[in-house]
This record gives sequence, C-alpha cells and structure tokens, in this order.
Amino acid sequence: MSGNILAKRAPRATALIVACGFLFGGAAWAGKPATLSIAIHNADYDAGFVHVALYDKASWISSVAQPVRTASRHPGGNVTIIPLADVKPGKYVIEAYQDRNNNGQIDEDEPHGISQNACRRKSECHPSFPDAYVTVKAGDNAISIDLD
Repeated sequence: MSGNILAKRAPRATALIVACGFLFGGAAWAGKPATLSIAIHNADYDAGFVHVALYDKASWISSVAQPVRTASRHPGGNVTIIPLADVKPGKYVIEAYQDRNNNGQIDEDEPHGISQNACRRKSECHPSFPDAYVTVKAGDNAISIDLD
C-alpha cells in the first residue's frame, strides 16, 4: 500500500521540485540579459579593425587573461560602435584596440584603451579590476572608450 501512496504523490512532488527550480533558479540569472553598446573614439578611419574584449574579474586578474566575449568591427567615422548582445549582467573590464596592420595583436604603435579610461597603452599598465570595471545591468547599456 505504501508504494501506491508514493506513486500518487510523485507527480505533485515532481511539480513542486520543478516549480522551485524555476523560482529559485531564475533568481540566480536575474531575468533578462544585457545588451552593451561600446562606443570607441579616436580610431583611424578605414585602417584595420577595432577589437574589443570583455573580461570578468576572474579572467582579468588571471596570468593568462582570456576574455569572456570578443567582437570586432571595421572603423568608420569619428566613433565606432561595437554592439554585444546577450551579455550576462555583471562587472567587466573592457579592453579595445585598433589593429591597424591586422596581425591579431596589440603593437606598441596601435591605439589602445580600457574601460573607465583607466590606462591607455597596454605596455604602460594593466589596471586593477576595481580601477577599470564597468557594471553591466539587465537591459541596454552604453559605455565609451577613448583610444590613445
């Protein structure tokens, strides 16, 4: 008889577990993702590509920094806008540079910038996460980075 009772309660228990998973699991993601519009200023018109890299705290302070997201766009005009969709809300450092010679790396003579304009040339500094992070909230976000 006890097997029958468990069999009858199992659907309710499963429904309760599923409902709790949606309720408490949703709180961890906090709902809607973010979109980020990154305005890059001072890129040379029509020279190579502008690259941006998004770092969370763990990836920024790592000795082998691997960005959580990257994007690139051919520069055009005074401001180059690089959009990022479906970004998880949080704190990030954003690094940008213009790869004029398209060799895939930041060379000393190429324009470079970091969020909060914390420092410019990569060879001159690597700011701490608290000095350079921006907060990305759910919904639309916009930041600006000046290249040197």
